[in-house]
Amino acid sequence: MSCFEWFDAGRSLQGEHLLFAETLRARAAHWTEHHDTWLAFWDSDGRLVAGLYLDDDSANQTLLCVGVHLLGNTLQADELHNQLSTLPERPTSLAMTTTGPIEVMANQAADWFESVLQRPVDRWEWTHRGQVYAYAYVFADTTEGLSQMFNKELAPWSLKWRLARRGYVSPKGWVEVRGIGEPDRVIHIRGIRS
Repeated sequence: MSCFEWFDAGRSLQGEHLLFAETLRARAAHWTEHHDTWLAFWDSDGRLVAGLYLDDDSANQTLLCVGVHLLGNTLQADELHNQLSTLPERPTSLAMTTTGPIEVMANQAADWFESVLQRPVDRWEWTHRGQVYAYAYVFADTTEGLSQMFNKELAPWSLKWRLARRGYVSPKGWVEVRGIGEPDRVIHIRGIRS
């Protein structure tokens, strides 16, 4: 028996929201890995939000927050803001919108979560003097970026200037690691490789 509850709302749900949550929980009970999931009810408009954090457990790193918004008979799924749980202004490649009966939408939401969990994720790493100075998590099937890190203190000195000249450094100092070139190593993190 598990010590956690999938898609815990922290409050009692009723009616269609309860049916939606129970369907998600039943489907998640068959997942082979634990994932941080949650449910939130927005009193302002009656919206139910179900979310999931996609993590790299080996590095204790959250890669992406994804979820669904259920409002009336409409379901929207996409990446979520990691603190506000809002949908992005412009839909990402993960976006899905559907309408229909609550049971159908609950199963479509579960299908969508499962498809995100199955996507292969790799960590690209760049090293200098035996230390990782940059990494990028990407969906391996599309190389779409999820999160990244660049440590200026560990990077080769000349690289910082070359990246700045080529436009991979923002005025505020953010470095786009794709400008570095091919990674030194690629590590498969999660998901199913085809």
